[in-house]
Amino acid sequence: MPVKTTAGAALASSFKLCGQGALLSSVSYEVDPSAPNGTYYVLVFNAAAVPAPDGAVSLVASQAVDHTSGVRDQGTIRLGDEDFGGVRSTVGFAVALSSTRPTKTESGAYLWLQTASFQ
Repeated sequence: MPVKTTAGAALASSFKLCGQGALLSSVSYEVDPSAPNGTYYVLVFNAAAVPAPDGAVSLVASQAVDHTSGVRDQGTIRLGDEDFGGVRSTVGFAVALSSTRPTKTESGAYLWLQTASFQ
């Protein structure tokens, strides 16, 4: 099965990666330099749409980002690869930038989705 990628077109607090069944292998992101100092969490959800704040969600992965304003923080959450799969969902995936973990408290439009790779 071919690997598909998607990318965000603008800064946002969250993104819907896909709204259907898929196998997600990685999410690459950037926290924008304009974000205030603090610890942020990039959260990946097993969900057909971006979940409501503090809602009941299925968290797949999270990565803490200790951010300093003025610095471009980039990272990748690896859930697998093209050879060894990843995390499967029957409904889709969403990603959000949060000031809390594991619940989602959106922290402003400081997240840039570089790529998400899925099958």
